[in-house]
Amino acid sequence: MAAMITAFEGRAPTYMYYLDDKSITSKMIAYAVGKRTVNGTVNSKPITVQEVKSEAVQEKVDVYVGRGMDEAEAKRKAKKKLFKSSPQSNQDISAFFRQVQELIAFAEGSVMPVVLNQLNGDSEYIKAKEVRCPILFIEAIRRKAAQGSDNAHLNRERLLDQLRRLFMEGKNQYITYKETFLSLVHSLRICDSTIEESQLINMYLAHLDQNIFFRIHNFRIDTEGIKHPIQDLHKLNEVVSKTDKMFNFYIESERSTKRAKNEPGTQGNGSSMKGNGSANGNSNNNSNSSNAAEETVLPPGDGGAQSALEEASTDIQVMAAETKICKFFKKYGNCKRGDKCKFSHE
Repeated sequence: MAAMITAFEGRAPTYMYYLDDKSITSKMIAYAVGKRTVNGTVNSKPITVQEVKSEAVQEKVDVYVGRGMDEAEAKRKAKKKLFKSSPQSNQDISAFFRQVQELIAFAEGSVMPVVLNQLNGDSEYIKAKEVRCPILFIEAIRRKAAQGSDNAHLNRERLLDQLRRLFMEGKNQYITYKETFLSLVHSLRICDSTIEESQLINMYLAHLDQNIFFRIHNFRIDTEGIKHPIQDLHKLNEVVSKTDKMFNFYIESERSTKRAKNEPGTQGNGSSMKGNGSANGNSNNNSNSSNAAEETVLPPGDGGAQSALEEASTDIQVMAAETKICKFFKKYGNCKRGDKCKFSHE
């Protein structure tokens, strides 16, 4: 049931990309919300298997066409090279569908008939069973439960409580923290929560391990700046992409430190995290975050990483400033700085 474990984590098994039936791949989910990051952007909507396949094929087509190949021929060659099925992939796909069928049968046999009748009247649930997609199946059940008129309010309260109690504890927890946070936010959207995006951003930043993300512990998005509800998560996704960059810098800095210490004649010259922010990434949420905000000393040659960190942390600081309302504009209706003012005039 290894494939089911992958599916419960919100990702389709890689061999499903070899399935050549668009009626299924166009509906089957490859990545659930928050499970894929491309160019620093986290997906805020589910991504289908067909969408992933099309992206990969198009990348190859662009390469072939750049070499002078006809586009139609380039597409045929790309599909054959990337997603040519094999006896093993066909066997894996068949086994996967059997396991999904067993999962559905077990789930339907475990619920009350009245609940099953409600589920069988849901279009997303019907689609999940039709294409035998476990991710879609789980999401359909979650959506139906979250939207129930009798428990929608309770679901929202419980989800918010989970968010409030969710903290990143140590460097090994960043990916889990980020994905869990985004998954809970997605569930809040399903529940039609009216919480504002700015509140979620502030919570996301505050609950990061401040021994690692020491440069942003005091950045907060002004709640007056983003008043819209969470149906559009553009700003939150932006912030997450910036923290991704900062985390990647931290890991690279730590590796560089270890390499520098292991090189002959460089003992004591490597990078170090001063204050409470230790280089091994151990978390202590009760520590004084102002001590953790001291300088990071990098080994030679890490100027690019330092620049990446500065850029990411500055971007978040600018985003926080941009959402604050200019006090002069708010009070008098104008500001002498005009367009050069770093605060919002809206």
